[in-house]
Amino acid sequence: MKNIQFTFVITFVTLLLTLFSCNQETQKKEKPKPNKESFIDANKSIVNEEINMISNYIKRHGYTNVIRKKGVYIINLKKGLNTIVNRKDIIRITYKVSLINGTIVEEQKTPQTIVVGKNGNVAMGIHYALEGMRLGSKSIVILPSHMAYGLAGNEIIPPKATLIYEIEILKN
Repeated sequence: MKNIQFTFVITFVTLLLTLFSCNQETQKKEKPKPNKESFIDANKSIVNEEINMISNYIKRHGYTNVIRKKGVYIINLKKGLNTIVNRKDIIRITYKVSLINGTIVEEQKTPQTIVVGKNGNVAMGIHYALEGMRLGSKSIVILPSHMAYGLAGNEIIPPKATLIYEIEILKN
């Protein structure tokens, strides 16, 4: 008799466990897989947020003559000479880089020689800004993160950082 009761209890518990576990499996919903459009929308949202942050920075500092070229923002502080910088020109620059919150992350007081348009020690967006500037000029250049060091950052620049360059093109 005890064997029958024991077998009955085991069978009953097994049946209950099976029913509840099946019920839980059917209640689990599959997570929707992200599609291409959701990634595009997320990216647009991130870009728009950064554009708003840059616009607020420009307003907060009272900059009025802002040039936007290839996604880079340029504010001329000093006009310079009539000699215009072109792609492949070899120029000397000094610069200071800060995050949009004002934290200085790099300062190059010793003139650095670069070839305009050839990626080197500066972010690619700087090359876009330099083309068309004048020797002897001084400018503020604002680089959105995708024109600077992007999602990865580097040893001193955090990921997704908007950078503010104060850059001077030295007379040769």
